[in-house]
Amino acid sequence: NQRPHCVHRIYSSGPSVGTSDARGAASHATAQRHGRILQVDWKKVGVMESRAHLRAQLQELNERILKMGALVEEALRKAVTALSTDDKSLAQDVISGDDEIDRLHNDLEDFATHVIALEQPVATDLRELVSSTKLAGGLERIGDHARHIARLAG
Repeated sequence: NQRPHCVHRIYSSGPSVGTSDARGAASHATAQRHGRILQVDWKKVGVMESRAHLRAQLQELNERILKMGALVEEALRKAVTALSTDDKSLAQDVISGDDEIDRLHNDLEDFATHVIALEQPVATDLRELVSSTKLAGGLERIGDHARHIARLAG
């Protein structure tokens, strides 16, 4: 069910809304003579659908980063508490929880690489993807520091 790359026009009565093809003013005059004209460039529609898919994937990436950030924040809080209260079981929770943070980091980088490869983002979207992977790396290192703090307590 492939749409052809062409511009379709649908004429209807009513005031002209103009057109956006290469003929510019001449096509606008044609639109005024024939009533309102609606153009659908299916190539542009495909681009808009692709952009919507990319935006959804970027939103999912942001949600994954937020989840990872929450886990890292909790691990760091627990590690400091375990160190200050000499709570060995809490320290062990932090140490064993670091594997989940590492897994999320790897999954996030794999997801970002997948999006880059399939969607071929440019400009702002590409910067957002690259920044997200760098942020995930930073969060993973903070998680490792929390594990090291917990080892001091345990």
